[in-house]
Amino acid sequence: MYSIAAPLLFLIGLSGIVLVLARAFPLLWRIPEPEGAKNFQIANKIQALIQRIPWQKWFFHGIELLLTRVRKVLFIGLKKSERLTHKVQVRSGKLSPENGMDALPKFFNRIRKRKAFLEEERKLLEYLAHNHDDAAAYKRLGNLYAIAGNIKDARAALEQSLRLMPDDEEIMQRLEELS
Repeated sequence: MYSIAAPLLFLIGLSGIVLVLARAFPLLWRIPEPEGAKNFQIANKIQALIQRIPWQKWFFHGIELLLTRVRKVLFIGLKKSERLTHKVQVRSGKLSPENGMDALPKFFNRIRKRKAFLEEERKLLEYLAHNHDDAAAYKRLGNLYAIAGNIKDARAALEQSLRLMPDDEEIMQRLEELS
């Protein structure tokens, strides 16, 4: 890509010089001829030749073609660099073909589960704020905390449930598992 930059800049600079000279020719022809100079007769012939050639049409058409080709080359280089970047990301492990498209649904699934957990926790805590003697609600809250990995709160909720129902073996077994 960078090997194209130098010739491209040269061509752009050259076309700028030609454009400046082409615009300056009409002013140069208005300069009066010095007396006794025969070289200006050649200049007059060149002027007549230049005026007969539709150089502006050719010049701007050439610039248009040049810029169209430059644009195509740049976009081809851009596409190649995107492919190369993707390959590097895949090889470095930042993006894997298996996780590329599936990672987003898994992420949203985790968010939904997290929201469901928080909603269930909120409902149970609100319910227990008004019903302090419901052992089944404490047991459910303890199991919810245990599934989420919050062992300290899970043990506290299950112990409260065991105080309300001291003969429940399932609660005792669950507390032993959490020890």
